[in-house]
Amino acid sequence: MKTYNISKKILAALLVAGMIFTSCDDRFEELNNNPNQVVEVSPDQILPYIQNGMSAHRFESWRGNILYAMHYSCLMSSPWLGGVEFQAANDAWTQGMWDRAYQRLGGNLQAMEDFINDLPEGPDKDAQLAIADVMRVLIYHRLTDFFGDVPYSEAGLGMEGIFQPKYDAQEEIYKDMLSRLESASARLRMGENTYGTQDIFYKGDEEGWIRLANSLRLRLGMRISDIDPQLSAQHVGAVINEPLITTNDWNCLMPHENDGSQWSSASNGTSAPISAFAAHYMAKALVDNMQGDPRLEFYGAALESGEVVGRPSGTIPSDVSLPDFTADNYSLLNSSEGAVFDLGNDWIHISAAEVNFLLAEAALRGIGRNQSDADAQMYYEEGINQGLSYWGLSPTTEMETNTAFDPAQGMNQIITQKWIALFPDGFEAFAELRRTDYPTFASDQVYGDIPKRHKYPVIEQTLNGKNYSEAISRQGPDVETTSVWWDVN
Repeated sequence: MKTYNISKKILAALLVAGMIFTSCDDRFEELNNNPNQVVEVSPDQILPYIQNGMSAHRFESWRGNILYAMHYSCLMSSPWLGGVEFQAANDAWTQGMWDRAYQRLGGNLQAMEDFINDLPEGPDKDAQLAIADVMRVLIYHRLTDFFGDVPYSEAGLGMEGIFQPKYDAQEEIYKDMLSRLESASARLRMGENTYGTQDIFYKGDEEGWIRLANSLRLRLGMRISDIDPQLSAQHVGAVINEPLITTNDWNCLMPHENDGSQWSSASNGTSAPISAFAAHYMAKALVDNMQGDPRLEFYGAALESGEVVGRPSGTIPSDVSLPDFTADNYSLLNSSEGAVFDLGNDWIHISAAEVNFLLAEAALRGIGRNQSDADAQMYYEEGINQGLSYWGLSPTTEMETNTAFDPAQGMNQIITQKWIALFPDGFEAFAELRRTDYPTFASDQVYGDIPKRHKYPVIEQTLNGKNYSEAISRQGPDVETTSVWWDVN
């Protein structure tokens, strides 16, 4: 497992970068004369703030990932949503996630790009802009997959007087993101990553960014395989033989530190509320699909019986009687030291396991390459192995039996194992569940219809009403049952 230590100086710089445009203080003059106070920022100060902010803060992680995406993807269950996990959109939680994504992440990204654009022309400038493009895709593809049409091309342009950005159609967002990733990979080959150690993801190694750009292009290319097979094959075929994240050494991860505080900017934001509140439980569907999987004990805490027990997901019908939501009846998500929800665990944006499963699906379906059951099996098995080896584990005999590849059941097997490996990234698991309709769930595992998207914040109807109305007239009603563009299954 690749890990990095975050220096306290870098964390301090992250906090300053986050506050630089928003803080006020009556003691301005004193602060202004402080020789240690950062009064100007540069791209290499903003980049680590954005990298850290995508997984360290509770707004995106708790309100977005835990309370919504992980429930929607049937990876966890909790009483926070009152037993109606698929219909419990709390607008305050949605607003917090939306604002954070646009103000702190997208807004700072735009500022970083503006700074870079003022630099002298040259290959190193192109490489810096290429990295900014990859970061843009990481931020906005999560947003568009979750909501559908979202502000994109005009987002972050408040300094240019655009305070009511249009909602771009998801189709156009995807085409632009794929184009940016294609260009980014090429530009990174020509220039040097001058961010150096300020680049928390890859420590200034441009090869890591090339692999990340190609792997994201593979992910997005497969995401549109049902809605636009031609464009999908074009992009998938272009990257399957290029450098990709196929081993854990190249995982795109954000390291975090357990300094004992759930509020710390060093802590893993998804782990923080799990460790603070004993009210987050394993989902039955996940537990049932992990029989014999040695990762199960890292995911969920065993009961006194030694078993990991999950609770059904969804909106539980009134005529269905279930044991109470307590740690005596269901397994809590595991926040112990070294487990998935340890405050100091890395957050993985895209892993070798996921990339191998994407390659397995491409081989099985013949997307961007010739169809091959043998190659599909090879990548499928490597995806499982990479997912296990990240935790220092090997498959058990029971797991090998349960996961033996059968081409006739290939899609279900590939996506189910990817869904398990994605844990606890609810955003990506939710997207793949909608795209493929896999895994298939038993009637006692999931109750009710899984949402197709998440609703926009209500305040958008007031602050950006015209563009909001145009978006829903194009996409469909602003409800959880409206499909996003690429979801045609």
